[in-house]
Amino acid sequence: MIKLLAIFVMLAFFGCAQQETPAKQSTVSSGIEPSKAALQTESLNKTQPDAQKMQPPASSEEEKTISAKELSSHSSLEDCWVAYQGTVYDITSFIPTHPNWKNVFSSLCGTSEKFEAAFVGQHGFSKVDVLLSKAKKVGKLKG
Repeated sequence: MIKLLAIFVMLAFFGCAQQETPAKQSTVSSGIEPSKAALQTESLNKTQPDAQKMQPPASSEEEKTISAKELSSHSSLEDCWVAYQGTVYDITSFIPTHPNWKNVFSSLCGTSEKFEAAFVGQHGFSKVDVLLSKAKKVGKLKG
């Protein structure tokens, strides 16, 4: 969603920059003579990406679907995926930063309900933002 918003802003900005005509520019507002402004605008237009060629990011409908079997195959501390509220996350890089990480995560990697119950049981919903900011989203859990 954030990527889509960023692309929209870029398209709006580049679209506005390309719509500005040299005839509307003046030496008073820009400090540049109209003929020089035209050259600068032409040069700028050559370096800007063609807005129509830019592709939007994949929609959430195209998001990868992860089966329970695939989730369970990532069940080691060196390759740890978990599911929280129907979304699968790779938390491998986060694990070593968690207190008592070996004891906490060794039985939770590759799980969905078990991880979610342990997480909510320990933290309630107070650490959800930490989980979402540190984990890498993999996709939606099938089911």
